[in-house]
Amino acid sequence: MSTPLDIDSLIASLDALSIQSNNHITDLANDRNLAVAAAAFNEAQCHKDLENGSKVLSHNVAKLAVAANNRSREAPAALTEVSRSLLHIVTAVESIPTTLGATLRDDLRTTVSTLLQDVSALAKTLHAGCVSTNAAHGSMSAAGTAGIVIRGCEILQGFAVSNQVAVCKRVAASLGLVEDAIEEVEEMMSGEGGEDFGGGEAVEFTAVERELVKDGFVIVKATRLLLKKAGKILGAPESAAVGLAGPDRIQALDELAQLAQECSHCVDDLAHCVDAPIRLLDFSAAASAVVAKSQAFLAVANSIADTASGAWFDKIGENLGITLQKILARNTVR
Repeated sequence: MSTPLDIDSLIASLDALSIQSNNHITDLANDRNLAVAAAAFNEAQCHKDLENGSKVLSHNVAKLAVAANNRSREAPAALTEVSRSLLHIVTAVESIPTTLGATLRDDLRTTVSTLLQDVSALAKTLHAGCVSTNAAHGSMSAAGTAGIVIRGCEILQGFAVSNQVAVCKRVAASLGLVEDAIEEVEEMMSGEGGEDFGGGEAVEFTAVERELVKDGFVIVKATRLLLKKAGKILGAPESAAVGLAGPDRIQALDELAQLAQECSHCVDDLAHCVDAPIRLLDFSAAASAVVAKSQAFLAVANSIADTASGAWFDKIGENLGITLQKILARNTVR
């Protein structure tokens, strides 16, 4: 039968392993020399290792949450299996070469890093529960923390080892930020204008300012359409055979992910310019940045799109330029 000291020691070891593994995952992201060559990568095996490792981890974390808090003799075995499954998962992450895509590696690293942090938190919770005089409270805390780890395992089980899928998720996240910015501007324009934070009366938008914001809104909504269209293309499995292929496609996809994020940041900057009285120079600069990033985005999206989608992207790009010229032509708003 294991002693309490055995369990405490194993829990401490699990905490240390989680932290060390997380540091190693970070090193993989920072030092590309640590990654394996593309020729040595087996995608099917990697997916299987991630799935099996996360299943074993989930199963044994659930057992551990009960066994450790109750000082059960099953705790050491569960702890050992948790540690083994973590190493299994980290080995799978190590196997992914940089040539599969930076977005994929970053997405997987972030997912596994979060899982490792959650396991470390579970170990600390279990240790606190073991030394606590309130066993009921410790059991509840362990169950809650274990639930977070199990949810992380479910996410990892469904993880697709595909750069296109990872980029699609990144574009969707950026689209969400753009939609938030649109909602923010709509709320602002539904009121009378900006606020005087000095305690005075609110400053109302002029008719010219409202026209200016309307043009800015056209640009923002065009950017939203671009992201939606690109997300739809990326989400279709058959699109992988269209446009660029091989290393050129991987690079284009990574560029799309980066540009999608930059588009959302620029849209957010433009949204923050919508406050009466509008500073024309700031608004024009922000609108120019949105258009520049959106046009860069659609140029790359064109390289992985079919002919019809490419023509659609070109039309959106043309409309963006026309609308921006209307904004830049203004010399006063009040």
